[in-house]
Amino acid sequence: MTQLPLNLRWAPEYDLSAFFFADAALPELLKSVLQSQTHQALILVGPANSGKSYLLHALAAERAHSHISAQPQNLRPDVSHDAGALFVDNLDAAAGNAAAEEWLFHDYNRAVDAGVPWLAAARAAPAN
Repeated sequence: MTQLPLNLRWAPEYDLSAFFFADAALPELLKSVLQSQTHQALILVGPANSGKSYLLHALAAERAHSHISAQPQNLRPDVSHDAGALFVDNLDAAAGNAAAEEWLFHDYNRAVDAGVPWLAAARAAPAN
């Protein structure tokens, strides 16, 4: 009889206080974007494995009613005005994918219309 391993994983605890910032002013900047009463947009840029995804999840954990997409092409329902913030990870994965690029355009506009922050992470800054 062969024992089958179970693919059990514990969800990581995303905690902003566990994140190391090279610049001590960055945590306050990020918090001010999230606490703003008007729409703000921010794109986190850095190389692979630099902690961008962790940082996005930690920021989303601090903002009630946040919506986060692991991939730009993972569509989520329309976001209402009670959304806390919109987050998109792996923003550069949408480059060259017309459907994903259009979805990002509308996702950003939903954040503008709702007056909530829109934060994204990418390996390189978008050209357009």
